[in-house]
Amino acid sequence: MIVIDIENFSVEIKNGAIRNVGAPDKSTTVKVFDVTRTEVRRFGKDRIKLCFEDGEGNKIEIAVSEGGGEEIEQKIKLLT
Repeated sequence: MIVIDIENFSVEIKNGAIRNVGAPDKSTTVKVFDVTRTEVRRFGKDRIKLCFEDGEGNKIEIAVSEGGGEEIEQKIKLLT
């Protein structure tokens, strides 16, 4: 299951074209539940990409700096 919450987001659809007409202060929260597949790989020179997919094919990919990846690893170790 995926949940997407977008605040202050507006688009205009005209003649099949989508155009952003909202304010520049948008924010988004995306949550994926019941993750069935994860992947961690190098992304560019200095980043790590974390990939999560649920059983319905919803995916989230997050690119973090190497330091951010190490911080995530430490936090996971503290929880287990």
